[in-house]
Amino acid sequence: MFKSFLIIIVIIFIFRPCTLMAFPGEELNLKPSDYFSKEQIELAKSYKIPKYLMLLAENLLIIIFLSIFILTPLGSKLKILCEQRCHGINWLSAGLYGVFLLVLWEIIIFPLHLYRGYLYEHRFALSNQPLSDWLKQYLLTEVISIIIFFFLVCGFYLIIKKFPYHWWFFSGTAFGIFVVLSAYLLPVLILPLFNKFHRLPEGDLRSITLKISEKAGLKIQEIYVMDASRQTKKGNAFFMGLGSTTRIVLYDTLKDNYPVAETASIIAHEVGHWKYNHIIKGISLCITGGFAFLFCLFILLTRYGISFSLSSPRDIKGLPLILLMIILINLFTLPVQNSISRYFERQADWTSLELTDDPEAFIKVEQRLAIQNLSEITPNNTFVWFLYTHPPVMERIGMGEYFRINR
Repeated sequence: MFKSFLIIIVIIFIFRPCTLMAFPGEELNLKPSDYFSKEQIELAKSYKIPKYLMLLAENLLIIIFLSIFILTPLGSKLKILCEQRCHGINWLSAGLYGVFLLVLWEIIIFPLHLYRGYLYEHRFALSNQPLSDWLKQYLLTEVISIIIFFFLVCGFYLIIKKFPYHWWFFSGTAFGIFVVLSAYLLPVLILPLFNKFHRLPEGDLRSITLKISEKAGLKIQEIYVMDASRQTKKGNAFFMGLGSTTRIVLYDTLKDNYPVAETASIIAHEVGHWKYNHIIKGISLCITGGFAFLFCLFILLTRYGISFSLSSPRDIKGLPLILLMIILINLFTLPVQNSISRYFERQADWTSLELTDDPEAFIKVEQRLAIQNLSEITPNNTFVWFLYTHPPVMERIGMGEYFRINR
């Protein structure tokens, strides 16, 4: 097991240079003050730094929370309670155990989520959402999460029972199926529970979008507009789905308020994700990581489970340990995950510039989005390395300037 963690650490430091590699425009040494006012830079920093601290606090709290169930008799007591309620049915007891953990955790963390998701966003005038709507959305999210988590835990322990020597492989296979189905169903089953979506209407933007897709050699099924203004003042767009549910989604805060050329630049960026099959690549990496984790978990529970007072891998008292491992490994590998994500985003940015041949609109929309969303203009390199899924705004503007100079 030590060797497995050592490999993970080595991979992180192998990938770290990738996050600091030269990118088109880096040599230009652009000054943030040429694109943003001092007030805009300071406001974004004052918004982002506390967000980092809240994220750190949440991660520390979940580690402490799970450690309590691992290191104290509380884990054994909860196990006994669940087994009594489920008449000793192992996989069902595990599902109930997981629900107890999740509900208790959500009760503990709710004040932080309320502050971060509602009060803090209103403090910076980024939210349009009344408290009642925020609470309804939050509750719906938690109910869906609890239901999914219950079935995942039940399925996992049922697989351990059926395949005691190869459960890591069959669990990995089931996880892969779950990831693929989630990607397919998310746009048509889950997101419509929270927002309304309508097709991008006929007009200049739709015509430009069709030309962009033709230039990229793609046949885009549909572009949707989401009524995000019910919840936020921020602007965003995303590429999602799989197969017949693949689509590009624009916030109405973009579609209704941005010039056509700038919105087209954003759409071209999402077309870049489509062109390079980033969703499929992301799913493949996720499934591969799932198999690797489950194999490490198999070794840990089989060889060292007794050290954690576990009678066997089926012992449901081990669930907090498994969840803690997921969190810790996710944190250890976060720089690798985000490095890959930023690489994908750079590909999509460059594709946007190639497809639109409009670096002025690209630069302008990056400025506009950064100001509207209070994105940090001059982030610390360590924060970028560890936390950023997208390149910082000045890097993206630099790419646009490089394209403008060299086209």
